[in-house]
Amino acid sequence: MEIEYRSNRSPIVTTLLIRQVYDISTETMLTHRQAIDKGYLDTELFIYVCAAISLPIHEAFQRGLILGELRTNTIERKISKKIFSQQESSDFEYDMMFSTLTNIVNSLSEFNNMIHIHDDCQITSDGLIHDEKTDKTYLLSEALDLGLVSFQNDFTQSTLVNQSENV
Repeated sequence: MEIEYRSNRSPIVTTLLIRQVYDISTETMLTHRQAIDKGYLDTELFIYVCAAISLPIHEAFQRGLILGELRTNTIERKISKKIFSQQESSDFEYDMMFSTLTNIVNSLSEFNNMIHIHDDCQITSDGLIHDEKTDKTYLLSEALDLGLVSFQNDFTQSTLVNQSENV
């Protein structure tokens, strides 16, 4: 499932490709079709609803409740002043969403700097860990348990120091 976000002010088009959706009640991942059928993804209001949680889809993606791929492209287009002024209020929502998605990309970069992925593994475009030796794919928590992913020493030490200061 793809959701496309466009701005009237900039030539940027952001596409969120949804691959899996987290079901909080069963603690399992669902396909986007299963999530729609169960009512977890509202395609008219573009919200994620599960248990007592209701979030815009892009925010659920940021929080890791939706796994997928974020693509950003630029397009060439001409906008008339009349259309621009009529849709100006919707740009506020786009700007918020674009800011949120930018934060996601920055957070992912920081995350990549904090972890060490075993040489035979890689992060897939939908955020899973793929073990090339066994050709199996794991959630991050499973990959940590299996030793396929570990935290960088600097991050672990600074986290432990920060946690001990808070106690």
